[in-house]
Amino acid sequence: MKLGILFPEHADCFNAKELQQKFPNIALMLLPYNSILTIPDIIAGKQQQLDILLFTGITALKHTESKIAKTIPWEAIPHTSASWLQALLFITRLGKSITCISTDLPDKDLVYTTFEDAKIPFIKKDILFTPAYSIGPSFINETAQLHQQWYQTHKTTACITMFYEVYQKLLANNVPVAFFLPTRSEIYNAIRNTQINFLLDISRESQLVVIDILIHEPKSYAPFTLDEYQLQLENINVAKHIYIFAQSIQAAVTPITSNEYVLFTTRRIVERQTDKFSSFPLLSTLQEKTNYTASIGIGFGHTAQEAKSHARTGKNKAVESGGNRYYLVYDLENIRGPFGITAKEPQTVKTTNKLATIAEQIGINAYTLARLHSIMVEQNKNEFTSAELADLLKISVRSANRLLTKLLYSKYCFETGKKYSTANKGRPSRIMHIQL
Repeated sequence: MKLGILFPEHADCFNAKELQQKFPNIALMLLPYNSILTIPDIIAGKQQQLDILLFTGITALKHTESKIAKTIPWEAIPHTSASWLQALLFITRLGKSITCISTDLPDKDLVYTTFEDAKIPFIKKDILFTPAYSIGPSFINETAQLHQQWYQTHKTTACITMFYEVYQKLLANNVPVAFFLPTRSEIYNAIRNTQINFLLDISRESQLVVIDILIHEPKSYAPFTLDEYQLQLENINVAKHIYIFAQSIQAAVTPITSNEYVLFTTRRIVERQTDKFSSFPLLSTLQEKTNYTASIGIGFGHTAQEAKSHARTGKNKAVESGGNRYYLVYDLENIRGPFGITAKEPQTVKTTNKLATIAEQIGINAYTLARLHSIMVEQNKNEFTSAELADLLKISVRSANRLLTKLLYSKYCFETGKKYSTANKGRPSRIMHIQL
């Protein structure tokens, strides 16, 4: 597993050597930041190198989620009583009262419950919480100023912040402050839980999938009206599209008869190519580019024989329901379907034709261009940097730059501005407006 960990720089609890020794089977990428505002720039272009991103807290995760698209799972180290008690202990070492403080931690229940569980007498009104400011350029100053104001007006004796920049500002102004961080145990537990969940997902996603495809001749089809050559060309055309689809899901193909094929692949790959089985592009392709339709059964199993049997059941049910459909068969008591071409799909096919023409014209893989168009629709945006495209398309930044260069040269995109990274002092990234 490749795990990226985002954490405030100068946080001693995130020690690269120590973490690697503790988790030798995990490839760790430590990503320190000095401000929560810089996180989107720090992870731009890096998601494709990782399996999971782990954030120090949910606030950092939520902020980043509003700024950059998530292309891999993101998780946050949960705040617990242990980390709050750790901060309180630091306050006592400063010689300050722990029951008259301010904090920007959003979880009031955690704060109150920790005091109650530790049997520490406190009055709720003496614990001051900063408002939930919108995180932006003025956020750090506003938060620091409020903590300082409360301290200087003697409403509090100290404060606890989870923002490193706020911590630095308060220290500089001689305000007693503790930096809220997860404990080492919380970090270790979060990494272990992330690893366990990842392995469970891999186990599920690597489950064997068998796809049984039965090709139907159209009702108006009359074999005697075609000569042998035409008939063979029709069959070759159908087989071509089946093999192209098989290649897209990295499947092994076994022809059963001249009109039936069985494909073997894994759940993870086929889910990715079919948007978790919400569509099955082969049905549309056959209907659009041949005179044939198909009945398809998709079977899941822990063995090839089990998955194949389930796929056959799904294919038979698709035939019984009229063809040009597919069924998902997890086991004989868990069958989903029928699914088929919806009323909206003709528009999708039309769009695909246009994209195929553009792809051929400028020398771009049609599938990549279709994915780019799909992302633009899903994200409801048409302006990207090369790093953003790399993450979304799961390609390298260099490949994303080549793609943008071809689109630019063919006048399907143009530059609208520059994005200056707050994390790096290198060249700014171009913002490209794509027109498809």
